[in-house]
Amino acid sequence: PYSAVAALYGDAANESARVFYIIFHPQTATEEGNPTYFSWSLVLGYGTPQSQPPSLLVYLTIGLGLGIPLLLTLLSGVYVVYKKRQMKKSSPGFGLN
Repeated sequence: PYSAVAALYGDAANESARVFYIIFHPQTATEEGNPTYFSWSLVLGYGTPQSQPPSLLVYLTIGLGLGIPLLLTLLSGVYVVYKKRQMKKSSPGFGLN
């Protein structure tokens, strides 16, 4: 097999596959005289992809990406409430009779 798709699907990969190439070629060239271009390729027709469960790395990345900001927000909120209560206890305040 010459590609991952051919390794996964075998001979069936060659029967129904369609490949599209999109090339953007502006009329400029580099200093060496080589033309510059962008190209995209798209392969269709291999059927439905194989289902795979998310890996542990995906779960860890999502957990850390959402958990750390949530934890920091929660801790900073607790700190602000604690400091406000502490200031109310230590200062006599105005308007007391």
